[in-house]
Amino acid sequence: MFHCSRYVLTGLVAAVALAPVPAVLAQGLEIAPIGIDLADEGDTLVQAALVIDSAPVFEATRLGATPVAARAAVGLPQPSIIVGLIAPGQEEEFGLATLLPATVEQISFSLDDLAAREALRENEPILFERLISEGHLDPDADQLNAVLQTELARMNCYRSGIDGAWGPGSRRSVGEYFDEIALVDWPDPAPTQDLFRAIILNGDVECEIPVAAAPARRTTTSTAPRSAAAPRAAAPAPQPKPAAPAAKPKLSIGGSGVLR
Repeated sequence: MFHCSRYVLTGLVAAVALAPVPAVLAQGLEIAPIGIDLADEGDTLVQAALVIDSAPVFEATRLGATPVAARAAVGLPQPSIIVGLIAPGQEEEFGLATLLPATVEQISFSLDDLAAREALRENEPILFERLISEGHLDPDADQLNAVLQTELARMNCYRSGIDGAWGPGSRRSVGEYFDEIALVDWPDPAPTQDLFRAIILNGDVECEIPVAAAPARRTTTSTAPRSAAAPRAAAPAPQPKPAAPAAKPKLSIGGSGVLR
């Protein structure tokens, strides 16, 4: 039997409650108050009886109560009382749905720290996915557009100014990003936290920079003066016609028969 004075719970602590609670069956534990008189009125010691060999979790029994958890220990008598903190990264062992603040503080990184980002992705892929999927790194709403433009510009998908204005160039950059990722279809180019998380989770790509089309070749027109045309050959001078033969004297024969 234990005597418990009032104190402040600073974390997820197992097996001690600060107010009378009804008997409750938690995940793997049967919890009931111990009926003893304590020095400080209102304090109650709670007995936790293990009923299965697992890592059970206490449920909150009143508004504002701090959830507590216990892990089954080999060789301990039953009922057992185990007091301690859940270490960062042990949420899955205790069935916690989200990361603890201490875990987030330990593994979070600045968005511009690409080395820390890739190290966590490679070394702790499950924690990395939970950190992003649960929204622990979501930018503020008024910074979301600029953050997305910065991420997409770093990968050559966005090629305009980082101004937070989500226009045609920003929407087109979303399509170019997902064109580089196989088996991922993202039909909505609107700036959302879901889009931000998808880009961080899928990682970097290298968008191709469009090559400007070569200008059409223009036909050049020579401005040099044309060379003077060669003079035409002079037509041959007309040949003089041959002179007509001299007229022969005519003989006139009169009726008198006299030759003249």
